[in-house]
Amino acid sequence: MVNDNLVILYLLKLYFTLYQSPFLNDINDFMLARQYSKRTIKTYIAWICAYINFHNKQHPGDMGKPEVAAFLTYLAVERTVSARTKI
Repeated sequence: MVNDNLVILYLLKLYFTLYQSPFLNDINDFMLARQYSKRTIKTYIAWICAYINFHNKQHPGDMGKPEVAAFLTYLAVERTVSARTKI
């Protein structure tokens, strides 16, 4: 039998996922306030993390169109991600 307290703690952790980055926490809070689903939030944040890591952890606020184009090209050419995924 699973301890009910452990289940509650696990569900709370899933509901209030905190990221190490204040930037990602702000995005999470912004999307929660606008009632995005948890799955959508996690997917968006995963793509944002991939973008940040692709550019050696540079803050997205310091990047512009050339960096976005480079990331999208990388996804299309190297990772063969479909165009619909990148929209």
